[in-house]
Amino acid sequence: MDEERAAKAARAKALLKQRQKKKKVDATETSTEPASSRTSMDVQREDGSSVHPSSNPQSVKTATSTPVTSPPSTPSIPPVMLSQSHKGTPSKRSPAAAVSSPPAAGPPSGTNGVISPELGSVDALKEKVQTQQQTIALLVNEKTSLTASLEAEASEAKTRADELEERVQQLEAEVKAEQARVHEAMGQGKKEKERGTDLEREIERNKRAAADFQAQVVQKNERIRSLEQQLQADDRIETLEKSLQSAQNRVETLETQLAHTKVKAERDDFEEQLDTLQKSERAARQALDVLKDDHSKATDQLASVATERDSHLSIREDLEAKVPRLEKALKDVQESLDKALTTSSSTEKQLHASETELNSVLKRANDLQAENEQILSSLEELRPKVVELNNEKIELGDRLDEMAKQLRERDGVIAQLENNLEEARASAEAEGAKLRQALADAHKHHSSKEKELSDLVKTHDELQRELESALASAKELEADRTALRKNMITAQEQVDRFKTGTEARVSEHASIQRELDDYKRRLEELEVESNQSIQELEEALRSAQTEAETLRAEVSKLRTVPGTPVSGMDNDVPQTPANKSSLEDEMLHSMEQQHLLDLSSARSQIRSLETQLHEEQSRMHTLTRRVQELELSQTRSPPTANSHLTPLGSGSSPSFVRPALPTSASYTSLPPPARSGSFLRPSLEADVPEYQRHKRRISLSMLKARMDSEVVAIPLPSTEGEDKPVEVHVRSQFGDESHIFWCSHCRGDVLIL
Repeated sequence: MDEERAAKAARAKALLKQRQKKKKVDATETSTEPASSRTSMDVQREDGSSVHPSSNPQSVKTATSTPVTSPPSTPSIPPVMLSQSHKGTPSKRSPAAAVSSPPAAGPPSGTNGVISPELGSVDALKEKVQTQQQTIALLVNEKTSLTASLEAEASEAKTRADELEERVQQLEAEVKAEQARVHEAMGQGKKEKERGTDLEREIERNKRAAADFQAQVVQKNERIRSLEQQLQADDRIETLEKSLQSAQNRVETLETQLAHTKVKAERDDFEEQLDTLQKSERAARQALDVLKDDHSKATDQLASVATERDSHLSIREDLEAKVPRLEKALKDVQESLDKALTTSSSTEKQLHASETELNSVLKRANDLQAENEQILSSLEELRPKVVELNNEKIELGDRLDEMAKQLRERDGVIAQLENNLEEARASAEAEGAKLRQALADAHKHHSSKEKELSDLVKTHDELQRELESALASAKELEADRTALRKNMITAQEQVDRFKTGTEARVSEHASIQRELDDYKRRLEELEVESNQSIQELEEALRSAQTEAETLRAEVSKLRTVPGTPVSGMDNDVPQTPANKSSLEDEMLHSMEQQHLLDLSSARSQIRSLETQLHEEQSRMHTLTRRVQELELSQTRSPPTANSHLTPLGSGSSPSFVRPALPTSASYTSLPPPARSGSFLRPSLEADVPEYQRHKRRISLSMLKARMDSEVVAIPLPSTEGEDKPVEVHVRSQFGDESHIFWCSHCRGDVLIL
């Protein structure tokens, strides 16, 4: 498309250069003709300034050679009025002079002097109309292509905005899910913390039970010592038995002695002593039997106590071995809980940050949808904004990918922590079950024998009460869970309401889009009507030109035949050469006046159609400006970041909104660096692609060609034979500065009429 436009522009330039050369040659030929051959026609513009045929069309001052972003309007042709100073002025040649002059030589010179400049002006008008038609066709084609491309870009921007809104909704859902996960992780962390405190309490109870077991072991050791003392007493009994045996042996010896001595008194004494000794022996034997029974009982008790001591020592060793493991597991659980809390706090902070970002994005979206009424503002300035929107969309996509990656990493960390917590919980529960089983076994084993083990029952009751409290807390957590579900339901209802609001805003956006389509359709209809009216006027102009040519041919025939009358009513009047020339002049004046009036009416119709087209274009320009402001409000960062792009609607107008336009003379007198560097290009000019710059250059060439062909060169002959002063008036291209707008992206480069 760009190559075709460039080829068309090059062909238009070549045609315009050829026609300008033809105009220069015609102007030089008409300037060399004698003054007597010029007619007394004076064509004036609406402002009263005359146009001389010898005026050089290259003397018209052109505008600044800057690229044009929007297609210029169709050239307006000023109406041409007949000068009143020479209307109905008869020729001042005397009849005598006419008679004395040769009849064959006078009229042809007069006819050549009158008709040839007019034919040259008609040809120039034809060429000018053709050039204007070509430029209009080229500009209309470029305008349609630009509007089509801008509409496509606007639809793409709309689809991208819809995709961004869907992405924002997805992010909101993900953030809500992440918040629910964080709340669940916090609840699980609290549960794990409570379980850790329960495990600490159980470990303290186990420590207390171990201390009780140690006290019991000390008591058993003391009892063993007492039994050992009793065994030592049994050893004394054995010594007493030995002494008794020796006493018996002594008694026997004494009996033998008594038998030898046969002393009765001693025998009685010895018998009494024997009785006493026997009594003491019986008592000692009874005591020995009692001591033996006690000894057997003590040995049995000692064996049982030793076995119990061994079992208690093994249990104690097992408990002492389990205590460091449980402490280590508790430390691991506490560390994992601390890590989980830190990660949850960091995730909460990041979620708050993401929530703030999402709130800002939602605020932007709300601002975007609130400003949808200003949606159709500057379609011609939409391309760099679309580039900025694409860049910001890419940045938002990168940020969203980073956020999704961070969320995935947080999910992995949370899942790993949950797995660690579950493993620690399972190991702690297994160890707690084992400890409870060991404590229950010890309690069952020692409850019948030792009253001190009743504390284990109390601890079991305490554990039961704590279990009941844990069940109560679980019920409370279940109630909290139901409350959270209710909150989630309310949040879902809020999301549904937000969706309905967004759908309503989307419908408003669609209605505004339909209005824009209506405006575009009306603009196309006006363009079609203007083209039809232009074609009709061109056909009328061609018919008028053909009629003028036929009339001129008839007049030339009448002038070549001197004896023929001009009209049927003047048969009685003698046809002198003076009357004949005056009638011909009057007819020519009337025909030219009628032709110029028709041409001025056609041009006025063209101007009215152009004004309607300009109004529609200005309306579309305002709508596209609203679209641009909406895109800027969506894509722009905070106001401090974009302070160099101040909106035009603020109170302080920037220096590039409406600078003072230099006059043509002062501007052309400046050197080229001063003209090109009078306005600084902004940093956004570097972002404009090459094809857009090429389009601007083509539009510039078309605008320059149109402005070069704006001045109409019409010859003004004089009947008196004396040259009047030639005044060249160049119509101002830009009447007042209220219709001038400056492009915010091409500062100093483009003005839109």
